Amino acid sequence: MGLSFALGSALSGLRATQTGLELVSTNIANVNTPGYTKKNAQLATNVLADRASGVRVTGIQRDIDTYVQRQLRVEAGGLSYSNVAASFLDRVQRVFGTPNSSTSLDTLVTKFTNSLDTLATTPSSQSARQGVLNEAQILAQSLNSMSADIQAMRENADRGLASTVDAVNAALNGIDRVQEQISALSASGNVSPDLLDQRDRYVDELSQLVDIRVSDTGGDFQIYTTGGAPLFTGSAPATLTYENQVAMMPQALYSPDPEQNRAGTVMLRGSDGQPIDLLSGSYLRSGELKAYADLRDDVLVEAQTQLDEIASAMADALSTNVVQGTAPTAPATDWSIDLADLQSGNKVNFTYNQMPGGQSRTVTFVRVESADTLPLSNDLTADPNDTVVGIDFSGGPAAVQAQMQAALGANFAVSGAGSSITIDTANPAAVVPTGLSARVTATGFMDGLGIPFFVDGAEAFTDSQEGLTQRLGFAARIQVNPALIEDPAMLVNYQASMASGDASRVVHLRNALENTSITYRNDTGLGGTTSPFTGSIADFARGVIEKQASNAALASRIQEGQEVVVTSLLDRYAEKSAVDVDEEMSKLLQLQTAYSANARVISTVKEMMDILMQM
Repeated sequence: MGLSFALGSALSGLRATQTGLELVSTNIANVNTPGYTKKNAQLATNVLADRASGVRVTGIQRDIDTYVQRQLRVEAGGLSYSNVAASFLDRVQRVFGTPNSSTSLDTLVTKFTNSLDTLATTPSSQSARQGVLNEAQILAQSLNSMSADIQAMRENADRGLASTVDAVNAALNGIDRVQEQISALSASGNVSPDLLDQRDRYVDELSQLVDIRVSDTGGDFQIYTTGGAPLFTGSAPATLTYENQVAMMPQALYSPDPEQNRAGTVMLRGSDGQPIDLLSGSYLRSGELKAYADLRDDVLVEAQTQLDEIASAMADALSTNVVQGTAPTAPATDWSIDLADLQSGNKVNFTYNQMPGGQSRTVTFVRVESADTLPLSNDLTADPNDTVVGIDFSGGPAAVQAQMQAALGANFAVSGAGSSITIDTANPAAVVPTGLSARVTATGFMDGLGIPFFVDGAEAFTDSQEGLTQRLGFAARIQVNPALIEDPAMLVNYQASMASGDASRVVHLRNALENTSITYRNDTGLGGTTSPFTGSIADFARGVIEKQASNAALASRIQEGQEVVVTSLLDRYAEKSAVDVDEEMSKLLQLQTAYSANARVISTVKEMMDILMQM
């Protein structure tokens, strides 16, 4: 037993050493192969009866840090998101420019206002009138161009969604192919670590596209998005499709409600065939797919909203004539106003004091032309403290009075004759009316000091709420009224016969632009729900530019920080899993020594056996 036992042990040592040499050579050959992880042979002592009898290779193991790998996938998704976001926000910032630069919006608004200042001092000057129209056209065309740039970026983000969907499907199909091989080998307990490397490469690719969590327990391999959508459940990969793709325009807005959605969306169908809208809810939280969705449906929509707010604020400021209601004569409390000139989208403001205590309340009535438009949201106005009520004017004066009465309640009495409305208190102990006024859009040049300076194609801008609101995408359509370009004298003339040197209208227009009490809606991203941004149009334009510059700078800092985190994790992961040539060469020397020693044992046993045979 002695010599044969020694020979068996030496032969097992040679076999183990050969396996080690094979792994060392493979490791060195793949030192620069992406996704390759260092492999080591796992050894165990052979036991024959009750004695150790050589060595055996129990398996080939990958050297990886699963915790770091999991963190790396999370942060890789964050880096992909920040890369896309930083790139787009830098482009948005360049579209908006820098404050006070020669082509920035605030500068263009200021130049337009200054041209009105010049005309106010010389209202009969033809060149001054033409100067106002020139500056107005430059401003309108800049808004048109910037809106087109924003929609072009939305189109790019939309195409990014479609291409990322294809990439996700490719990664999932790759995982499925490899997992089939792994599952087939798992039954024999002989899973190739190289197949695991290959699967990890696909999973790493997927982690950059969508944020994922991976579960690999007992041969059950599953992948879900962080928000819980199943991407791979072991039986088959999910399939993503990009559905209902449309051309990007301001009206192409995404909604999780299929009835209201006007943009393309990403649908996931798993093995059960049930569709999941990945862009709804919180299924996605990071990765390229989420970045493109957020840009298309939030960030760039907000940028368009900012442009629309500037355009609509200018059109509204220059075309609005404020009609004050008739104040009551003590001891009466009834307020009256004629709404004959009220246009669709125009507003009537009614204020009263709530008793006891005298707290001021505001109700904003908005004219609509169809009950299908109702109800209106309180977010329609920038005032966080008013109550917005849509009034359908299609039914005539009596229906208008009835709707106002229903909105105000039993403490008020609403009456009227023809287009006139009267609001009085029916319960002086509960409410006291304090004011009634209307903001009426001038549709002609003799309707007051306000004029339809900027128009929406061939229509006046009235902030109509019919269908899609007129404000939506207005920056893309705003233009100087062609009738005003044809007859610049209308910049001054507001009556059939008047002195050419009368500057009343021009002063009114200039003051409307410079009005520092204009309140802007908070869906522009400036101000807050309870404290909206207030200021002149130039102030708001400057605030928008500064916000976009701040967004771009923040996105750049986040990207840089994310790169540092990912680089650090890659270094930590490589410390254990990457091939170290020096380490492999050291192993090679050890294996060479072991091989030589085992060969020497075999040679010695052979010599001893030869001696025995000779005896």
